[in-house]
Amino acid sequence: MPTPVPEMDLILRFAMIVLTASLAGHAARAQSILPGNYVTEGRWGTLAIEPDGRFRLDTIGANAHTCEVEAVIRGSKALTSEGCSIKFERSLDRVSVYPEPTTQEACRSHCGMRAAFQGDFFREIPACREDPVKQERERFAKLYRGRRYREAAEVLSTLLNRCGRFLYWLPDEAQVRNDLAVTYHHLSDDAACIGVLSPLRRTFVEDSRITGRVFTPADQPDGPEMVRITRFNWQTCGGEVPQEGNVGR
Repeated sequence: MPTPVPEMDLILRFAMIVLTASLAGHAARAQSILPGNYVTEGRWGTLAIEPDGRFRLDTIGANAHTCEVEAVIRGSKALTSEGCSIKFERSLDRVSVYPEPTTQEACRSHCGMRAAFQGDFFREIPACREDPVKQERERFAKLYRGRRYREAAEVLSTLLNRCGRFLYWLPDEAQVRNDLAVTYHHLSDDAACIGVLSPLRRTFVEDSRITGRVFTPADQPDGPEMVRITRFNWQTCGGEVPQEGNVGR
């Protein structure tokens, strides 16, 4: 015959079951947005989420204005100490972040005048982090200096295909594209040169009355210098640089 369990033991066991279920439920709510590092396309924003739901969100906008947000995600929402309510929506490869319309003013307190944090943050690819990208660019430079142009082109084309959408536009993406374009020119492949520069055309090649409006004081001197470099390479590979006033040619 089973030994009777004392009443106090039953109470303690029940309390432990309730506590365990409560902790599990809390963990599930915190885990509804998967922890990890996320980054926007163009790398204007980063989002780091800890296993306990704590997060830090950093973005950069025009003229180096920034947003900095820290709080704890509960389920799919977070409330900052300033009263900004933020909604998080998870999909397969990204987390979408939205400030609640009713707390817009409080959310603006986290940002400079020309910055915002609403957007899609994609799970970061380890090979596209700052250090691995730097190492690949250094490997390219060594091959290029050794005139091993085909191998050098392979390094940068792989980097661009894998990480191009997550490179910051100025100077990183623009510089990588120009380096690869010059390498294609050495390989007598000017069509590939023009092709890899084409995404830069509107910002860096078109009429200076367009490019001049793109850059802010914080983009100096990278912006104008990249315009000069891109136009030179575009023309070297057979592209036409529009004359002043001939926008869009």
